[in-house]
Amino acid sequence: LVFTRTSLSLPRPRWPQMAALLKFAAVMVIAATAVPLAQLYLRPQLAGSDGWAQVGYWQAISRLSDAYMQVFGVLFINLLLPRLAATSGRARTTVLLQLGGSYIGLFLLGAAGLLVLQNVVVRVAFSPEFAPATAFIPAQLTADFAKIAALVFIYYFLARGTVWIQGAAELFQAGATIALYLVLQPALGPLGVVVAQAIACVVLLLALA
Repeated sequence: LVFTRTSLSLPRPRWPQMAALLKFAAVMVIAATAVPLAQLYLRPQLAGSDGWAQVGYWQAISRLSDAYMQVFGVLFINLLLPRLAATSGRARTTVLLQLGGSYIGLFLLGAAGLLVLQNVVVRVAFSPEFAPATAFIPAQLTADFAKIAALVFIYYFLARGTVWIQGAAELFQAGATIALYLVLQPALGPLGVVVAQAIACVVLLLALA
């Protein structure tokens, strides 16, 4: 056997790109965990003040919210972000208003349908025993509307390379929701948890806008 020795040139690491990738990954981890961790903290708080039944009602509506918010997440990532990243200047603003506005309109249409059919939706998705959960729906829809509108601006900043904005937004929502719940719970009872989330999302939307 004859072995030939060849020179292998390993690719040089691209440190700026690697740092950018790690930064983006860290932001995504923060964005994905901030609000769920806040909910983990709020569950025993709500149970201690209003009982685990109210936690179940809140989480049922929260899971319903997660279902349709994931659909909008796919639309934002696969349609809005590439369109925004491919444009600049006034063209980017036009895409923001047109495509982002269409997503907000689509959500409002679905929210109106959910409000009309809320009793049916809750019974079909869960069971008749979850009927009291409908009390959480209006505040949850308000929070989701503000969150979707805020995401339009967040993805606008992402398209411009401002990666940290998404992590900062999720951290703000999580912290503000906890703080507001602790303030509102004595007056609002179990509804304080969704009202706190709604207020946090509205403030976030105004700040981003």
